[in-house]
Amino acid sequence: MSAAFDIMERLCSHVLKNMQMCYFLLDREGIIVRCGGNLAGLKLEGAGKNVQISDVLIFMSNLLPIPDTTMDFSCIQMAPDLCVDAQLFSLKDGYGLFVWDASEKEASLSQV
Repeated sequence: MSAAFDIMERLCSHVLKNMQMCYFLLDREGIIVRCGGNLAGLKLEGAGKNVQISDVLIFMSNLLPIPDTTMDFSCIQMAPDLCVDAQLFSLKDGYGLFVWDASEKEASLSQV
């Protein structure tokens, strides 16, 4: 399983770094087991192992367990200058969560 995390870290930190993407591996209770990617770029410096995900991402409060295998979030305002998209998905022993910067998307939608 370590190779999969190495690949996610590489994707989030290097390949997709302009998207300011990060990932979280959560247990069934929503506790962060592992995280990585561009946490600082998304102003998520408080994220770390054994931290409750809802303490880092308020929109995750009271969402677990999810009713389906995936749940998508779009244009969540995190700060006045930061909007994110996210995807939460079920895994065998918990959940995976990708979060990425959607500020440009939000700006283009607000012009419509």
